[in-house]
Amino acid sequence: MSILAKDFLKTEGILTGEPNDSLASALAKLNSSHGAVFVTEGKKLLGLISPYHVLYRSNFPGESKLKNCLFRPPKLSPDTPVAKIARLMVESKVYYLPVVDLEDNLLGIVSYRRILRWLKDNGLIGEFGDLMKPKAMISIKEDEALGRARTLMKPGGVSRLMVTAPSGKLIGILTRYDLRLALAEPQNSQKSWSRAGSKDGLADRQVRPYIKRAVATLGRDKDIKQAIELILTRTIGSVVLVNNKYQPVGLVSVHDILNRLAEREQGSKNPLSFNLPDGFRYRETLKRKVRKSFRKLSRRGKILTYRVTVKQKLNRAGKVSRYEVIIGVKLPNRAELSTKVVEYDAVKAVNQALDKIAAQME
Repeated sequence: MSILAKDFLKTEGILTGEPNDSLASALAKLNSSHGAVFVTEGKKLLGLISPYHVLYRSNFPGESKLKNCLFRPPKLSPDTPVAKIARLMVESKVYYLPVVDLEDNLLGIVSYRRILRWLKDNGLIGEFGDLMKPKAMISIKEDEALGRARTLMKPGGVSRLMVTAPSGKLIGILTRYDLRLALAEPQNSQKSWSRAGSKDGLADRQVRPYIKRAVATLGRDKDIKQAIELILTRTIGSVVLVNNKYQPVGLVSVHDILNRLAEREQGSKNPLSFNLPDGFRYRETLKRKVRKSFRKLSRRGKILTYRVTVKQKLNRAGKVSRYEVIIGVKLPNRAELSTKVVEYDAVKAVNQALDKIAAQME
């Protein structure tokens, strides 16, 4: 039996706001960058407010009216399958999605928490175990500058930096949401980003005051069920995996679990597949770009298979020096298409490969 939105439907305790309420009043109700306040007029859903969209993707002042800064999320029907719900949550970066009727009346919502609890309680997480494998983590020291943190986050679409002591021991994390709030602090906008050598710019401030020190951690020998239990119990978005020296060696996030659910549930019916190196730091950026391109190309016609492979080329010192991106596509009644790009910049290689394969498919 298929599991549908109506099986997860939450109808009480939903955070709501009215069109003329202030943005500040809506944000005060939230404690997560992926949370949501649903804006309604009567029973009609107008949209939602999510910190990710109004603070990170945009920069609305707190006195803005909700009707002027709405994000219009994917809408679920009661019969939307769980795989699609998981995919829409990942793509929209909102982990609470509305369920509406044919007239857009809000019937309730589906939350990531109900999905994770369903996975855990029904013993459906066995295939998620590899999410606990060690992976390359990007770290920063607490005396480094906010500008450095922003630079580290941008290239690979990284949303969290591990803050470590000189010994490598974990002392906290800095999230993209924390960084955005830090760089949005009231200050003369012309001086917010200082020139080299200036001491008064926001970008020159140390990350120390902005990091989260109460980090949820698990030993690398624990299992995925324990990670999900910790996420649910503490209402957090991720768990850091540490070794016996308390050094970060991996991360399990709500995003990872939802993404895997979407891929696993689609199974062999999904023509899109990835072959990526362990610890590939641009994994989520690549997948996001590929999925966006794949959806666009799928509108032209049926795609039998679309496979993306990344290989990392090492220099003599054993460091990654170049990235090779290979995309192979099978279409009905056509010879197999393929392209290969080698670049020093992984994101550039991905973009070029996507453009080349799209041109071949025209």
